[in-house]
Parts: sequence; structure tokens; C-alpha cells
Amino acid sequence: MTPTRSTAHRHQCGRETTLDDPTHLDDAELAALDILRFFFVSYSEPQSQGWRIAFTYATACFGRDQGVRAAYVLMELVETISRSRRSLFTFSNPRCQTCRLRLSEPERQLMHALSACRAGDLPQARRKAMMLSEGAPVERLVAALVLVAREIDAPKTSDTIDGAMPPRASSSLN
Repeated sequence: MTPTRSTAHRHQCGRETTLDDPTHLDDAELAALDILRFFFVSYSEPQSQGWRIAFTYATACFGRDQGVRAAYVLMELVETISRSRRSLFTFSNPRCQTCRLRLSEPERQLMHALSACRAGDLPQARRKAMMLSEGAPVERLVAALVLVAREIDAPKTSDTIDGAMPPRASSSLN
């Protein structure tokens, strides 16, 4: 587990909070997190058209064809999460360079569940999904996570830039 540091930060967005370092996410998980956040922004601020940024960033990360598929399964995951929770899903602002370094508690649970799916540890994924869904049935949520894991772990297509991930999404994509 990565040690956390707590320091007061002034955010680009004007907020002042304590910053917690993100967990041990790899490049594919960081890309998925950014894409998910822009889909969440789409729901909370429809005029932002965050879904367009999500698809653009997904194709930059994973290549045109695979990026579209990754964005689609991530969008479906957002829909599944919204149907499985009673409370709102809190997420960090992907457009703020400081906020985006912090995982909300639901984001942390989601990313741990996704990591478990990628590792093939479905019992652990179910436990994390149970926390994320607030005790509701988790079958659909785990199935959606498995689809995301398969898509982001698929071999990168030739239309990515040198097979490398681009810099993380930011306000420059707005």
C-alpha cells in the first residue's frame, strides 16, 4: 500500500482541502478513472458534454477501435453503478489538477474492485462491489467490472501513439 500524505492544497477550482495520494493505480486504471470521471461529469453537468471528452481520451489512450469499446463499457459501468447505489456517487473533479489526484471513497472502492477483477480475484471484487453498491446485489456490477477489465487489458491496437498512454486527461481536453 502506498503511504498517504495529508497536506492542505489550494485547488485550481478554488477549493481548499486535504489531499490524499491515490492508491497504486497503473496507467490503464488511471486512464479508466479519468474516463469514468468525465462520464460522471456528463451526468452532473450535462452542458459540459463530458462524454465527448471521455470518448476522445479513451481513443487517445487505447486507440480508435479499442478506445471506443473501452469508453462504451466504462459508460455502461457508470449506468450500472447508478442503478446499484442509493446514495450519490461522489467523484473528484477531473478538470482540476489537484482534485484529480484524490480518490473519493466510492472511487477508491470502485478502483479496488476493478483491480481485483483484473487480477482474477472475483471474491475480492464482489466484496469491494458490495461496499460500492451499499449492500445491494452485485452480480451486474461485477459483470460490468469484468467487461471493463477485459477491455482495458486487451492488447493495445496499432493506432495508439507508439503504444504508450498519452498524458492524463485534464482541462486541456475541455
